[in-house]
Amino acid sequence: MPGCCAFGCTNRCSKGFKLYRFPTDPQRRKLWEVKISRVGWKASNSSRLCEVHFDCHQFESGRADQKRKLKNSAVHTIFCHRSILKTRKSPKKRQTEVTNNLNKHTSHLKDHSYASNPSQRSSSEDSASTEDEETATPSTPKLQVQLQTQMKQIKKFRDALRKTRKRYRAIVKAKTKQNAKFSRIFAKDQLESLSRVNMKGLKWSSYTVKKALQLRFACGSSGYKLLLQQHYPLPSERTLQRRMESMPFEPGILREVFDYM
Repeated sequence: MPGCCAFGCTNRCSKGFKLYRFPTDPQRRKLWEVKISRVGWKASNSSRLCEVHFDCHQFESGRADQKRKLKNSAVHTIFCHRSILKTRKSPKKRQTEVTNNLNKHTSHLKDHSYASNPSQRSSSEDSASTEDEETATPSTPKLQVQLQTQMKQIKKFRDALRKTRKRYRAIVKAKTKQNAKFSRIFAKDQLESLSRVNMKGLKWSSYTVKKALQLRFACGSSGYKLLLQQHYPLPSERTLQRRMESMPFEPGILREVFDYM
């Protein structure tokens, strides 16, 4: 199975990540290759890119099938190895703004001697320029650190989800095998009786009654009562008596009785 072709990314389908093919359109395919920023690399037909590198705006919304499908104009923008660029004012533009502000204040302070002093004016320009530079200096890339932390958490949650699904499939498979083994010994109504607190209102099938009568005739009343005391899923003796009372007895040989013996 192919993995993600982005630099430093080890995501694969086996880890629970969805991979996307490169566009067949030459222009969009070239744009994807440029965005990956790998020197001398060109995408092949087997190259894939995982879903982590696409933001939420690159996917189609409101799909009835709930599938994560990329838009026709989707472009990947998220990469761990790439720092976040911050815009910064040009030094010339900043110097011009400071000079204009000083000229504006100087025009209102012509009568003051310190306003016309070139040394004080130069020092004020330097202090204003220094303060502006400190304001424009980019801060620590906290957003990049938060993004990496969130990606690690998402990967951790997906690994846990994959393990949970694997355990669930194993439990379902074991339960199916267990039910198949139980069905060889007990009928459906007997399995239902095992999950109930009491037998009140339970309707025993003719197959179960026939099997219970065979056990009753084979082991006698004491043996049958012992099976009931050990909580075997069998109808009571009173239930068997009622079923026997409802059987049609006619003169001659009752061949149906031989089936219960």
